Amino acid sequence: MKTDVALKIVKEAKRQGAQDCIAAVEEEENSQVKYSNSRIVNIQKGKSVDIGIFLAIDKRPVVTSLKDIKPNTIKKTIRELVSFAKKLDTNEDYYGIADGPFKYKKNDSVDKTLSYSGEKCVDLVRDAISISKNEGMIKSAGVLETVQKSTFLATSGDVVAKNDFSNVYFSIRNFSRKNSSGHSVCCSRRLNDVKIREAVVEACSIAKLSENAKEGKAGVYDLIFEPLPFANLLENIGQAASIFSVETGFSWLNNKFNKKVADDSFTLYDDAATKNGVGSIKFDAEGVPIIKKPIIKNGVLKNYLHNTSTAKKYKIKTTANAGIISPEPLCLVVEKGNVNKSSMISGIKHGLIITNVWYTRFQNYATGDFSTIPRDGILEIKNGKIAGAVKGIRISDNITRMLMNISAVENRTKWILGWEVSIPVLTPSVLIRKAKITKSVE
Repeated sequence: MKTDVALKIVKEAKRQGAQDCIAAVEEEENSQVKYSNSRIVNIQKGKSVDIGIFLAIDKRPVVTSLKDIKPNTIKKTIRELVSFAKKLDTNEDYYGIADGPFKYKKNDSVDKTLSYSGEKCVDLVRDAISISKNEGMIKSAGVLETVQKSTFLATSGDVVAKNDFSNVYFSIRNFSRKNSSGHSVCCSRRLNDVKIREAVVEACSIAKLSENAKEGKAGVYDLIFEPLPFANLLENIGQAASIFSVETGFSWLNNKFNKKVADDSFTLYDDAATKNGVGSIKFDAEGVPIIKKPIIKNGVLKNYLHNTSTAKKYKIKTTANAGIISPEPLCLVVEKGNVNKSSMISGIKHGLIITNVWYTRFQNYATGDFSTIPRDGILEIKNGKIAGAVKGIRISDNITRMLMNISAVENRTKWILGWEVSIPVLTPSVLIRKAKITKSVE
């Protein structure tokens, strides 16, 4: 059993002098159906076993990974890791790992059928292509991916635990004309729950609305961020909330604890314990049971994200956000509001609907100055109605200023994953007033 492998790693690390050790053996089955130009171009299915090892000797933490679970390989790897650790300088900011054992809640809705769902996945992609053609699309591209994973964890802190996980991710980009595209994604823990038809129809609608786009103009606009692009910003907010980012100068949230950083209507949780959540898990990388905690509550920064070591440094409790190296967000959830999309649009005199972004880059992490490029349909709003589409613009603003300018939060939420969003996010659309728009090439 993989649990035995993890326990043997911990035992061997302690035998060779490590005071702290974490061993995570991850067993994964995955599949991918990729399509381009409205035809399936690649089908893949794979299995893998990955081992993550963390150990510390006299406040000298080190980490490595390997795929070979043979006993001799493990012993050799630990011996080399211990030797390397002894050559390092002492890390006075290291305060150890969590002490167990712990009790965990039962997993929600793990899809155990994914390992033999290949034919069904192919049929779902074919259906998506067919629907797109019936909607008048000239081509479609995207991917349907499934993951079924088990993590076996053992630590020197008397933790022995197992987490089962499943996820389905679907992405589609539809083109109604050569330069008119719409993108949508959907994801779920179970294949039967993933809303592929809704994603296809949404991508078709955006593509049609983006036809005959004109060059956009620089200026100040009210922006509706759909869930897909807003999730991109939320992931950056979650990363900025890590105490690691704060301490290393890569966070505009530094010195903002218990201070206002967003509008009162905005509440953001790190919640990998949410029922049936796309990113829900039992424990963090130290084996600490996952809990729901606010990062920003009614506009006020309420928590930085900690592991056991950083929490001890600040004399607080861990937030159960241990990554193998540093604290990290696990699953981001925005509390939904009380406004529907139509009301948002009707209240805008001069604005844009942002349906997707890419190349989000920070010019200054410490201040939050950033830019991102809207892509696919960028829909123009005039006097409360959609009045065509624009192209060739860039959002160039400050993330705190934009959060403070949130004036409405939608009453519906959507799960998001994607190329630009690696952390699962559950979010509504939001209306942000007076955002700064520049030209994408100046």
